[in-house]
Amino acid sequence: MALDIVFDVNFLAVILAALSAMALGYVWYLPGIFGTVFSEGLCLSEERQEESKKLGMLRNFVYGFVSSLITAYMLAVFIATFSEGTLGSALILGFLIWAGFIATVMSNQTSWEGRPFWFYFNNASFQLVLLLFMALIIVLIG
Repeated sequence: MALDIVFDVNFLAVILAALSAMALGYVWYLPGIFGTVFSEGLCLSEERQEESKKLGMLRNFVYGFVSSLITAYMLAVFIATFSEGTLGSALILGFLIWAGFIATVMSNQTSWEGRPFWFYFNNASFQLVLLLFMALIIVLIG
């Protein structure tokens, strides 16, 4: 049955992949790494950034984790459905998902928001590394 594959994923791998997304995002967006590029691309004053931190950091982490869980779960379903279950095929699938759905949507969004290319490049690169890292975890644990 087609729905069997939807439930035939390793949920531990999905949870670990989602947690790894949070850890990777934390490191990637540190001020000494790419956080300054991100902040400058947002064009927010320091005052607005501090206000945002006070109001919604917990909310942002919860939204981020839920989004990461959904991404990891769907990636696990795609890997189980469309790849051979090998690391190489999972990484290729992760790249294709990124190139076809994430990089293109982010490019359009960045353009319409009037943000600089380096802002797009930073965030799109993060999403690529994230998907590849999730695919690695899903295949090795799953």
